[in-house]
Amino acid sequence: MTHRRVATRLTPLVAAALGLTTLGMQSGCEGVAAAAVVFRDTDVKAVYTLPDRSMAVLVDDPKNQLRDVNGAGRVLANITYHLHQNRKKAGLSESTEIFGVSDIRALQREVGPEAFAAMPIDEIGRELGAEMVLYAEVLSAGARVAGGLYKPNAVVEVKLINAEDGRRIWPNPGSSMSGPGPGYVKTIEEEYEASAITDRSVEFQMMRRLAEEVGKEIAQLFYKHRGKEPGDMLPG
Repeated sequence: MTHRRVATRLTPLVAAALGLTTLGMQSGCEGVAAAAVVFRDTDVKAVYTLPDRSMAVLVDDPKNQLRDVNGAGRVLANITYHLHQNRKKAGLSESTEIFGVSDIRALQREVGPEAFAAMPIDEIGRELGAEMVLYAEVLSAGARVAGGLYKPNAVVEVKLINAEDGRRIWPNPGSSMSGPGPGYVKTIEEEYEASAITDRSVEFQMMRRLAEEVGKEIAQLFYKHRGKEPGDMLPG
């Protein structure tokens, strides 16, 4: 089987965000009239079990779909945070390294922003010392209003790449995948009362919260977790 070498590069916008921003793990919707999430014991199985190998995590939002120069970095920070918190369930041992925001910043400073932005994804993984790269691209993001609810949503494409030769590990190149692109395509949506949108700053906070949720749900592709049931997202 012929494998396609991944020569994708991070956009300058994302490279700048990773190098210059401070990424907090707090939800951006604290103090906002947001949805109350009621968790139940509904288990969702992992889509894919990660190999127990060192991994770099990279996120790209090439068209600034999240409407935030820090959005891709926030997604990245939440992916690594939730993988660290659930590494055993994800099949990663305590000694397996997960390279994230601080490591990418250091590499960017070392090679320079322009050179970093031009580096292929697999090369970034090798430079960081990772054996594989978890790469996510934001395909679209926005918000819609339906039934009195404001629904920020995003579509992301996720793939796992061998850092040594750029071959795709997951999804299998021969598998049948729905949706655009060669990766695993996932849609994430949040819900809030439309009346809570009082000004642009509140809308920005909700989009920031969406970026955090995107990061968490990408991480959850790789470990069993408690899911949501109909009615869990209650307007508040």
